[in-house]
Amino acid sequence: MLNGCPWRKFHKGCRNNCKKLTDDSQKQRVYCWEETLNHDIEESVKVLTIEECKKLVSKICNRYQIKPPEVVKGKWKRRANGGKDFITLPNRYRDRIAVVHETSHALEQNHAVKYDTYETREDHGPIFMRYVLENLSKELRIPIKKLMKTVEIFELKVARKKDCKL
Repeated sequence: MLNGCPWRKFHKGCRNNCKKLTDDSQKQRVYCWEETLNHDIEESVKVLTIEECKKLVSKICNRYQIKPPEVVKGKWKRRANGGKDFITLPNRYRDRIAVVHETSHALEQNHAVKYDTYETREDHGPIFMRYVLENLSKELRIPIKKLMKTVEIFELKVARKKDCKL
């Protein structure tokens, strides 16, 4: 078990509870990495309306020519949740990074269904991370190579672009 967040030295405190490992081996590291982006990129934390979130989800899904999932407010939910059919976005998770994160779950699940890998996939695995990086790079206008350097600090695995065709 991890004793606190081992990546804490790279950012200004981790609000994620990084104390345990899960079957989803990269999950906590992904959350910590995103937290550093929230600290470093002002534009990323701007709160979006639910309509702006829906437009962003549609824009991302259109890049990959897949049907956008339905985006709902998640009024009584404590966490955001993304999948190929629905994305739930409570108020506190309506920023660009959170929307890209949840939309990347939809992309990754569509990929898993298309290539029959649904049983062996990880929610925050290398394919998911490729979709996150590609879309954050486009939405936040940050070169993907620069994002990759930050990913390496957190020892996150990222699939090759050619392995992520939808």
